[in-house]
Amino acid sequence: MSQHGNPDMGPDKQAEIKHTLDEEEWNLLRSYEAGEWVSVPDFATEKRRLQEAARHTLAKSERITIRLTKPDLQAIKQCAAKEGVPHHILISSILHKYVTGQLVPQHSSKQSRNTELG
Repeated sequence: MSQHGNPDMGPDKQAEIKHTLDEEEWNLLRSYEAGEWVSVPDFATEKRRLQEAARHTLAKSERITIRLTKPDLQAIKQCAAKEGVPHHILISSILHKYVTGQLVPQHSSKQSRNTELG
C-alpha cells in the first residue's frame, strides 16, 4: 500500500481492499497516502463541538399551530407548489431562514410601485 499501510496486512489483503473501493474511497485513500491529512490539534474538544452540532442538526421538530388568513395560506401553497415542496416545509424553511438571519427582505413590485408613485 504505502508508508501508511497496515503492516500486519499482507499485499494480497491490501490488493483485495483496494479492489473493492469506489471512486470517492479511492480519492480518500490517495489523499491519505500522499500525506495530505493532518491531525486535529485538540481532538477531544473538536469531537465535542461536532457532536453538539450534530445534535442540533438532528433535533426533533416540534409541532406548532398558527393561524393564517386564507389569502396568505393560498399564496404560500402556490409558492410551495412552484418550488415542488409541501407548504408546511416551505413555512418551516422560511421561519428557519428568518431566525438564522438568512432571510433577505425583498420589496414586492406593488410596494415598489407605491413608493415610486408616493
